Amino acid sequence: MRLLLIGAALMSFAPGAGAAWTTWTNGHEYQVFRATAGITWSGASANAAALGGYLVTFSSAAENNFVFGLANDPVYWSDYLGFRSIGPWIGLIQSAGANEPAGGWAWVTGEPLTYLNWAAGEPNNNGGNEGFGLLWALTAGGRAGTWNDFPNSGGGVDAKVYSYIVERVPSPGALPLVCGVVILGRRRRS
Repeated sequence: MRLLLIGAALMSFAPGAGAAWTTWTNGHEYQVFRATAGITWSGASANAAALGGYLVTFSSAAENNFVFGLANDPVYWSDYLGFRSIGPWIGLIQSAGANEPAGGWAWVTGEPLTYLNWAAGEPNNNGGNEGFGLLWALTAGGRAGTWNDFPNSGGGVDAKVYSYIVERVPSPGALPLVCGVVILGRRRRS
C-alpha cells in the first residue's frame, strides 16, 4: 500500500528539463521540481518526503547561493502582481501562535536556524497568514536567493507557487553500490 501512495505522489510533480540530483560539498543531494498547476507548501513537503528528503534548509550563505544557482531559471519563478517574483518553496516554517512577524521560524528538519537571508522588509506576515518560506525577488521577472514568508496555499490566483527544492542525504549504502558498478564496468571493458 505504501508503494502505491508513493507512486501517486511522484506522479504529481516533475523535475525541470534534464534535471538530476546535484551533490554539494556537504554530501547532500538537491533537486528543483516544477508543479505545472501550482503547489502548496504542504504538498511540496509531502512530495519531498516521498523522495526520501525534505524541503531544502540552509546553514550558510554558501549553501543558499549554491541552491539558488539550481533554481535560477525562469521556469521555477512566477510574477506576483507585476512587481515581485515568487520562487520555489523552501523548508522554512513558522510555529503556530509565534510572535509575528519574525518569531518562531524553524527548519523542517529541526536543525538550528542560524543563517538568515530574508528579503528586505520580510518576514512581514502580510494578510495575517504567512507562515511558510520560499525564495523571493523584489522585482518582477527577477530571481534572487532571498526569502519571503507566504501562505501555505500560495497567495491566491495571482500568486501561485510553481516549484520547490528538495534536499536529501544519500543512504550510507549508496556510495559502495555506485563504486561497485563503476568497478564492474571497468572490468568488463578490459
